[in-house]
Amino acid sequence: MTVAGQTWTIDQAIGCTASTDLAGSTAIGAAGGSATANVTTAAGCGWSVVSNASWIVVPGASTRAGSGSVTIGIQSNSGPGRTGTVTVAGQTWTIDQASACVTTVDASGNGIVAGSGGTASATVTTQAGCPWAVSSTVDWIAVSGASTRTGSGTVSVSVSANVGAARSGAVIVAGQTWIVDQLSGCTVSPDLSGVGIAPALGKAYPVTFTASGVGCSNWPAKSDTSWIELSPEYGGSGASKFTVTAYPNFGTASRTGTFKANGQTFTLTQAGSTEPETARFVHLAYFGAMGRLPTPDEIAVWTGEIARGVSRASVIQTLFNSGEFNTGSRFVAGLYVGLLDRDPEYSGWRFQRQALRDKIVDQTTIVQAFLTSAEFVNRWGNTTPAEFVRQMYKYVLLREASDDEVAFQVQALGAAAVYDRFVMARNFLNSEEFRIGTGPRLLAFLLYASVLARDAAQEERTFQANAIRSGVPISVMISAYVGTPEFLALLK
Repeated sequence: MTVAGQTWTIDQAIGCTASTDLAGSTAIGAAGGSATANVTTAAGCGWSVVSNASWIVVPGASTRAGSGSVTIGIQSNSGPGRTGTVTVAGQTWTIDQASACVTTVDASGNGIVAGSGGTASATVTTQAGCPWAVSSTVDWIAVSGASTRTGSGTVSVSVSANVGAARSGAVIVAGQTWIVDQLSGCTVSPDLSGVGIAPALGKAYPVTFTASGVGCSNWPAKSDTSWIELSPEYGGSGASKFTVTAYPNFGTASRTGTFKANGQTFTLTQAGSTEPETARFVHLAYFGAMGRLPTPDEIAVWTGEIARGVSRASVIQTLFNSGEFNTGSRFVAGLYVGLLDRDPEYSGWRFQRQALRDKIVDQTTIVQAFLTSAEFVNRWGNTTPAEFVRQMYKYVLLREASDDEVAFQVQALGAAAVYDRFVMARNFLNSEEFRIGTGPRLLAFLLYASVLARDAAQEERTFQANAIRSGVPISVMISAYVGTPEFLALLK
């Protein structure tokens, strides 16, 4: 336009406006995915799309024209929840992605805290950057350190001295409840004046524990060491009589172990053996298989046989085939597998075998204790005579009973006053069929318990049971055990 001979230039903006269908934020799962937004504008009108977060990807051109859609890709998340934005046609598009945090809390390494107080800890495992919190729900448990944290770490708590009965308190860790148990404020003092250094061949000591203070009605006693055993498991107010047993030491070095009474720790030292190595092996073989030490004549026989070339594995296998082994070690293991349908634990098996060996109980009495236990009732309920008979065949003899066998056993249970379930189970566990047909599960336990004097880990039991199922002879397996560094270390 010309005004008074001069040019006046008018610039008019393009008549473009753009709108989107975005409303609020878009939620995306931790695995990632895609999302789409629509843009509406006039033909030829330009607009742009830009991601403001590295984990949000905009495929295609960043500048576009006319109406259209935008599809974005959201990468998987490996950490805590996150928020990012995309600018679409001048408008902000918010993307909220869920957390991928997986948090576990492990406090399994803690025992019961002593009444005098102490510390406990839990391990938290999660991804880097993942947040979590920790707090105590009771005033006698104090959390050390910050209440909010990120990533993996350890939570430590301090437990105040207890002046009352045993108690439990909760600590909330990463949203999970960790229960901290504390013993009572009872003080327990044992009279160890008659103990001294235990002999290498082992000894059982009568020990009186005197309890005083609050909460002394039912305090626990427990060994921290595999070769020390306390019986009974609980004491009471005033004086309680216990037996503290040091099992034989087959090595030449002395050793020290501990045991606890109401959380208080006490120490027992045992001398090393001065016997020749072959004699120590014979001691170890007999105690492992029979739960007793050999007589001088038995030591003389086997040391002579070994000197003449008999292998150590043959010695152990001979003991495994003996009647004494079958009526003791195998019988007790069968109580767990055949009656409770579970693997024995080494300490419980050893304790029950020793009670049987020392004639504290007989076979019928120990069977009765198992069949009337809460564990048996919870596992099997109140079985009918026929159900009980079939159970004995299936779990003790490892086969199904025929109808005739069931009828015979049920009739015997009803006809003879002296033939009850206890006697029946005892007879099954002493039968030739049980001895010969002992299953892989029970044999795998007996190999570890009788030869290596310990429980087997689950993968070890499974491996050995599978080897037995595949036909590997027991003699070959015993030979392998006897040659391991673990077995040889028992004699050092």
